[in-house]
Amino acid sequence: MHLTYLRNLNQATTPTWTNFSDSYGNEGRPYESTVPNIAAIRTEGHDISLINHGLQVRFEKRSSNGWSMLNSYTYQHTIGQATESETPNSDGEPQNTYDMRAERGNVAPDFRHQFTSAWSYELPFGPGRRYLKGSGPLGLLAGGWQLNGILSLYSGQAVTPYLSYDPTNTGSGGPRPDRVGNPYDFSNSPCGTHQNVNCWYNPSAFALPAIAPGQPTNPAGFYATMFGNAGRGSLRDQPSTIPTSPSSKTSNEREGPTATASRDFQSLQHAAVCAAQ
Repeated sequence: MHLTYLRNLNQATTPTWTNFSDSYGNEGRPYESTVPNIAAIRTEGHDISLINHGLQVRFEKRSSNGWSMLNSYTYQHTIGQATESETPNSDGEPQNTYDMRAERGNVAPDFRHQFTSAWSYELPFGPGRRYLKGSGPLGLLAGGWQLNGILSLYSGQAVTPYLSYDPTNTGSGGPRPDRVGNPYDFSNSPCGTHQNVNCWYNPSAFALPAIAPGQPTNPAGFYATMFGNAGRGSLRDQPSTIPTSPSSKTSNEREGPTATASRDFQSLQHAAVCAAQ
């Protein structure tokens, strides 16, 4: 499958502090010599691919004695070079336009493991049921109720570590850090001694890339860095649990118009990412 993504055809080719230091602010760009007043040239690319490996298993219990259930498990692994996007400076823009091979990794959506269970149980009360079979007011009030439930479980989504600015000084739309340790080892973490929702990754496992070689002396002391080696989709977000537990009552057509009353209880867990800066 080929995806649409944004790439900057006028990204500076070499990390150095002298980029963009001319009067137009575009020194170092490929088109600087012919159109010096042109900055970034973002255009749609269609030359990257996405591969999805998947497995789906379904378990079903057909309705009997008022009880039915449907369960499904999905294994999914999505590999590519960018998330499809047409938004500048997004997850769909490469770190280095001229090295798309380095962009290959896990891309969203990549939950890897997904499980969903849905069930329905008709309560045994009311006319024609095991209890309160009579057609009196109590039977009519207690009859026709169902308990339903849906439970969705997702393993962590693949996410990419990014820097909050571009230390390569190339106009990169997706600068990444160097990975220098295990992001799930919290022995030297500044935000906690163990993994928790406020510190899902150890930011000390990431660092600014090394200074790019071959740069002239900068009186201001600033030097551009090389591109980071942290891989696309190399981290996993927090798993998610989405339970829904509605109950409903449907009146019989002989009793009048059909009516349904229900109540849902939902909760959703999100990860709080401790990002590298």
